[in-house]
Amino acid sequence: MARRKKEEAIVHQNRIASTAEDLFSKQGIGNTTMDEIAKKAGYSKATLYVYFTNKEEIVSFLTLRSMKKLKEMLEGALEGAKNSRDGFLAICMALTDYQAEYPDYFERTLTCIQIDTNEQEHSILNEAYQIGEEINQTIINYLTTGIEQGELCVSDNYFETIFHMWGMITGLIRLTKEKEEYIRLAGNLSKEEFLSDGFAKIYQTICVSK
Repeated sequence: MARRKKEEAIVHQNRIASTAEDLFSKQGIGNTTMDEIAKKAGYSKATLYVYFTNKEEIVSFLTLRSMKKLKEMLEGALEGAKNSRDGFLAICMALTDYQAEYPDYFERTLTCIQIDTNEQEHSILNEAYQIGEEINQTIINYLTTGIEQGELCVSDNYFETIFHMWGMITGLIRLTKEKEEYIRLAGNLSKEEFLSDGFAKIYQTICVSK
């Protein structure tokens, strides 16, 4: 019975969060009220508060959902990689697809998770933080394997290496999204060509020169 109630709560939370996400996307988080979310989701305001104590908790829930999706996509991308270069490009393409399919999630994963906290009211963000650490471990495993195979440079600080990678990859994806038309006209390059070339250059910063 307890499990059934928990599953039912998750169903309601996801429904409410999806509705809120749509409203946030259209009119901004600050301009969206709990009344609007409740009405569009088909709940009374009192029922809404059974599942979320406030709007910030809904945002945290969406952040957690975005981290879970990112983890799933990155792990799936690395599964079929034959070598470090293929793995790196798979990571890049997974992040590119993630931004294209879930643009709000993409921004949320870059801006919402900062530090871990033991405060009870931030338990959802704590879980999102932990998933972020699992993602980092996935990348560390990728780097470690590449180093052992002699394909990647030895790193004495995985934290720096991972953050440099994230910064360069996500920065390139963001730039391409904002400047796609300019890149096409001034550089005579498609978005795909520009990204492919950029990802290859980023890979050169971590691979062993041959």
